[in-house]
Order: sequence, then structure tokens, then C-alpha cells
Amino acid sequence: MNVFFRNDWFEIPVEWNATGLGTYAAKESSERTAVWANGELAALHQKAKIVHFTGPVHPSMARVLDVYNQPYTAKPWGYAGAPGHPFVEEWRKVLTKTPWKDWFESEEYRKGMMEAERTVVEEGIEEFKAKIAGCIRSA
Repeated sequence: MNVFFRNDWFEIPVEWNATGLGTYAAKESSERTAVWANGELAALHQKAKIVHFTGPVHPSMARVLDVYNQPYTAKPWGYAGAPGHPFVEEWRKVLTKTPWKDWFESEEYRKGMMEAERTVVEEGIEEFKAKIAGCIRSA
């Protein structure tokens, strides 16, 4: 949008464009110390107006298991369900008021998620085997 509007734009408050909201929150770092110290992250959780669920629908197994990216970015409608995202429960509540309210109970959804999970696990195993093979070759 910045390219399109050039200088005719203004920055909106973060509560209207919240993303992640907690990604890396379990890991301390100097970059986040000030935000935690003044309660800014907790305040954002309370006042967020628009929350974007950014990231892949079906994250890789390596991404799921990466403790430095918890809660990992994912879509609530993907196989992993965005556990740990502070607004996933609110998202599910809103979903119950839409025409897609029964989607999670559908056979189509269950089959799709089982297939997505199977694919991600298989890809994770192959990636692991390739890394092990690379270590053995270089040893």
C-alpha cells in the first residue's frame, strides 16, 4: 500500500493490524524486554480490533516443533489449529455464527486434516533422514 499511495498514507494503530500476538513470547530477548516491562503486549491482547492469522495453513513439522517459534504461526482452520495463539478461541466462537459453523465436524474437513497431517509428518521424516544422511556423509 505504501508504494501505491506514496506519501498519501498514515500509520494505523497496531490494534487495527495485530499479527502473531505472542509468537516468541515464551522466549526472553532484549528486543521484547521493554514491551513486556510496560505491559504493552498484554494491553494489545485486550484492545486488538483486527487480528490476522498469518502463516501457513499447514506448517512443516520442523516449524511445529521449533520451540523458538511457539506459538508457531498457523491458521486455526489448518491441521494444527494454531494452538497457543491468544485469539484462536475467539476465532472459533465467531465461526459458530457463520454458515461454516459445522465445518469442523464435517467428514470432508476430518479427511482433509488427516491427509494434511500425514503429508507434513512424511515430509518431516524425509527431511530428518536427509539431514542424518548429510551428517553421515560429511563425517
